[in-house]
Amino acid sequence: MEHERKGAIEKFVEDTDKKWVFPALKSTGNNKGSFQATLKFDNYMELMFTIRNLLKVSLHTLYNDDSENAGGIAYPSRTLESVLEIALQLLPMEEFKIVDAWHELHLKLEELEKERQTSG
Repeated sequence: MEHERKGAIEKFVEDTDKKWVFPALKSTGNNKGSFQATLKFDNYMELMFTIRNLLKVSLHTLYNDDSENAGGIAYPSRTLESVLEIALQLLPMEEFKIVDAWHELHLKLEELEKERQTSG
């Protein structure tokens, strides 16, 4: 009986090592005890809708903190802080640089079009 129990535990540990290597959190490598998780989105629109929804939930929490509509969230301020931290991390800041470039291009094209109309 004891031998079977020990064998079952050893098999569990062996299977755990192979299958469950805690895949949800990955070490950031630069700070012990600091981890990151990966979220998957089909496209940038889905990402932006997710960020928008996180912000909407945050606003709802702020506006309804002391009301019955607060949803019974324990420690709403701490919960709100966590949600806003996630929203900040999800913002594709590097990708927004291209939006500035597109805007500059748009302004330049408008300027060129105005010059063409006044000279032509």
